[in-house]
Amino acid sequence: MFLGRIRDELKSGEFEPVEVLQVMIPKASGKLRKPGIPAVADRVVRNSGAEGQWGGV
Repeated sequence: MFLGRIRDELKSGEFEPVEVLQVMIPKASGKLRKPGIPAVADRVVRNSGAEGQWGGV
């Protein structure tokens, strides 16, 4: 299970964030912007408040 694997990796200290995907998106002005798109697992960990969520991880 996806969340179980993330939990186990956090508890064991093996969780490694994935590099943020960078894509170029054209703006209306003709310039380009380069937003970062994080991996799903990284967003889950960040939004979960992992510091206290899984046993003090």
